[in-house]
Amino acid sequence: MNLFNWRPRRNRASSAQSQFHSRSRYYPGFHVHGWLWHHMSIEYELDRVARAVAHIQNESHRRQVEGALQQLAKSVQLHDRVERDQFVPWLQSRALVSVFDRVQLRLYESRRAQLAHRLETISVASRSGASRRMQALLNDFVAHYQAGEVHLAPLVAKHASEKEQKDHTSRTLSSMSIQEKAFTLVLFSEAVPQNATVCKELKDAFRCEVPLFVKKTLLPLWRNTIYTPGLGALRAVK
Repeated sequence: MNLFNWRPRRNRASSAQSQFHSRSRYYPGFHVHGWLWHHMSIEYELDRVARAVAHIQNESHRRQVEGALQQLAKSVQLHDRVERDQFVPWLQSRALVSVFDRVQLRLYESRRAQLAHRLETISVASRSGASRRMQALLNDFVAHYQAGEVHLAPLVAKHASEKEQKDHTSRTLSSMSIQEKAFTLVLFSEAVPQNATVCKELKDAFRCEVPLFVKKTLLPLWRNTIYTPGLGALRAVK
């Protein structure tokens, strides 16, 4: 898959599910795990929202789905900001994307913005129509993230040492507020450790890189105050 020749897929809904659940996200030597975890969490929550939309039965369900969509849009906005302001400039500073011309990179970033806009403006007023749109959006997010990962992760693994990659992660975390760190960690904790589709290597990385105190003490608190009122409420829509 060419990073800049990607086009939104229009396959049946099952195609997105197949891509989401079957492909490995492990790239030997790649240690910017937060980038991958954020992709996983967005896809995981998009999948949950898409399934919930198909089961909307009343106005209460609709409001819960709309609240979940708003929270998911915030996660995508944060991902896109970090990728735009931290990850891509870091790659450029190391000349890792010198093979990409500026027009191609702008096209890639334009598609990223298009996906975010579609998520922010999607309507669940019509259950059947919303379900089809959500499945198509999930498919397109999966394809977009896959295109970036399969091209950029091996480049980073080949040309940046583990220390350099972890230093970049530290700088990225320093650029985020406490609230943003809490928000993303809660979403990562939902999508990574217990998800059977996530490979062992990335689960092990999550266990090793997130401090025990955060996992045992802070994550349960953050989950109740951040996740449960928004995306967590989808458990009631069945």
